[in-house]
Amino acid sequence: MTKLKLRDAAAIAEIVATFGVIVSLLFVAFTINKNTHEVRAGHSNVLFESTRQVELAVGSDAEWSRIVHQVRSGNTALSNEDQFRYDVYAAAMLDLWDQLISRHDAGLFDETTFAGWDDYFESWCRRHLKKSDWERIGWQFAGPMVDRINETAPFRPE
Repeated sequence: MTKLKLRDAAAIAEIVATFGVIVSLLFVAFTINKNTHEVRAGHSNVLFESTRQVELAVGSDAEWSRIVHQVRSGNTALSNEDQFRYDVYAAAMLDLWDQLISRHDAGLFDETTFAGWDDYFESWCRRHLKKSDWERIGWQFAGPMVDRINETAPFRPE
């Protein structure tokens, strides 16, 4: 048996180190991928919880429920106070849609999740939002949200 030369030991150490680096990089890639999924799931959960909070707040308050029901049934002759309350509700829901679009653009929602939520908010608009509502509250939004509303025009008939 021959003694290992320094050059041979260095070559073996280089191979072992290279293997260690590759394993480390694979672990980092796996961890980043897992974290990306967890971050996306977290953002989806936050969006779900936020929409539920708005809907539960409206559903558990008799005045808010009356106003929303009145608008959905086509009777839009609201008092100034009721119109303001309805506009706050509509702006809150549109703000959540705006957050969805912004987070999707930042890569925090995958295409499938984004499409499902985008359909949800578009459907909400078709049931709750008239063009005149958007004209009253749209000033609060900018950029991609305004473009999205103007592209699809998801409004209830006046």
